[in-house]
Order: sequence, then structure tokens, then C-alpha cells
Amino acid sequence: SDVDGILCLRGGYGSARLIDYLDFDAIAKAPKIFAGYSDITALHIALQNRCGFVTFHAPMAASDFKEGIDKWSLKSFKECLMTSCKKRYLSNPPGEEIYTLVRGKAKGLLVGGNLAVICATLGTYDEIETKGRILFLEDTGEEPYRIDRMLTQLKQAGKLSDANGIVLGDWNNCRADGESLSLEEIFQEIIVPLDKPTIHNLKAGHCSPKISLPLGVEVTLDADKRTLMLEEEGTAA
Repeated sequence: SDVDGILCLRGGYGSARLIDYLDFDAIAKAPKIFAGYSDITALHIALQNRCGFVTFHAPMAASDFKEGIDKWSLKSFKECLMTSCKKRYLSNPPGEEIYTLVRGKAKGLLVGGNLAVICATLGTYDEIETKGRILFLEDTGEEPYRIDRMLTQLKQAGKLSDANGIVLGDWNNCRADGESLSLEEIFQEIIVPLDKPTIHNLKAGHCSPKISLPLGVEVTLDADKRTLMLEEEGTAA
């Protein structure tokens, strides 16, 4: 094939509908770079489950590049997709701190993406697999009560307890209009009691600047040091 990679235009809604029309046997025989985020999470999970691919939670053509992507995000994008450095820390943009929610250290394949889309995979053929993995979660425009509901669903489905560790990304515009538990209170009530190494505020998701993440590669999460290290190359895995 003349196609080396697929950069999604945008997220929004409907990518899960495409899954029934994809020939995963043919796709598995022709690995390519696949990049996007948000609603594209459904395709990330399907490609990982059915083909064993590494995919990239990364900026998209219309949502990011068309509007003029910032230099830091572009640098992260290039490092993620175009470098051959195996051991590399995923660091936040300057001035953005990563916080420890639960101390500890864990290893596993990095999986996840948009919280709402992940919840929508439960009970389907392409349900997310979190056992022994590092689970990354982010979302946008969801009020805290909805985040509470979705995290509770993941917890009751065993997806949070199965994970070796949890990385909480950016939660753009996920604030309540009225009286509500804060996101921080929800994380304290649902995630902290699981006693899984957890960090919060990794700038990946619906934010700018944003970190590009290779999903499906081995990472080491050190919540004490507030670091996430890649243990293998995304484009060579």
C-alpha cells in the first residue's frame, strides 16, 4: 500500500459505527501509524484488541493542525511518532504540574483514552482490556456527576481494579454549573481507595498544548516521582 499512516480529521461522534465495516484481517497484515483522540478512542481499542497494534493518542488534522498547532504539541507529536528513543519520559508542558493521587510504581501496556467512549465499549466485542495495564483516562465537557457515573461504571465492571496503575489526563471544561462534588473529590472517593499508583493532570486530551501518547506500548508509571516513562518505541512495536 502507498499509505504509511492515517491521521484522523476530528473526533465528535460515530467512529464506533465504522468498526463493523472494517476488515481487521486485512488491516493486521498491513500495519500503519494510526493517530487521533476523543471519539477515535473506539478505533484505538478495536485496533489494539483485534490487531495488537500500537496506536497514537495524538493531535488530529482538522481539530488541531488546521487551526495552527502550537510548537510544544508539534514537538511532542514528532517525538512520539518519529523518534527511535526507547526510554523517554512523557513530560508536561512548562508550568503544568503532574500530581500524585496514589503513591507507588507500576508497569504495563498503556491503554485508554476518552472516558465516555471507553464506557461505551463495555459489553461489546471491543470492550477495553485493562488487566495488568496502565489505564489513561481523559474527557471534555462532562459535568462532574457524569464523570462520577462513568468512573463508577468502570469500577463496577472491574476495569479500574484490573489495571496496574492509572493516569488521569486533562478534564477540559468538566466543571459543574451548580452545586456538585468536584472532580478532585470524585477521584478521592472512587480511584484513591483502589490503591493503584495514580497520577493526575497529565496534559493529554482536549487541551492545548497536548502530549502525544503511544497506546499499546510498555510504560513505567512512578507516581512517587510523578513520571511516566516509555519502555519501548511506539513506531517499532
